[in-house]
Amino acid sequence: MLHMKKIYVVAFAAIILISMSCKHQKTINKSIASSVELIKEGIQKKGVVSSEEALGLNLLSKMMTGSDIDHDLIEDVQVYMDASDPSDLSKEIITVFDLVQKQGNISVEEEAALDDLITFISVDQNAK
Repeated sequence: MLHMKKIYVVAFAAIILISMSCKHQKTINKSIASSVELIKEGIQKKGVVSSEEALGLNLLSKMMTGSDIDHDLIEDVQVYMDASDPSDLSKEIITVFDLVQKQGNISVEEEAALDDLITFISVDQNAK
């Protein structure tokens, strides 16, 4: 199961990279794990996320839980990444998408961090 998820994320990243627009995020010296921590801190600090931020979190969740290539999801991620004037939390979500597509492969630690974020989001949504 873990191996299939990793293959899916790699394929997802490759397709996003191929279809990527000219807009790039600055991800120098950033890691997926550090961005995930910033996202969690941002959610805790804000308490309530905007619909834009919720969409980004939902797209991250779909990316991590999917098992097949979903071209609609890839297109939705591209549109999200190209949004004008994103919030700070959305910028960090975009950074995660950007890092996944640039790396093309994620480590076990990065996958665990993303899975932890998905669990965090799920618990947060169930608490409301």
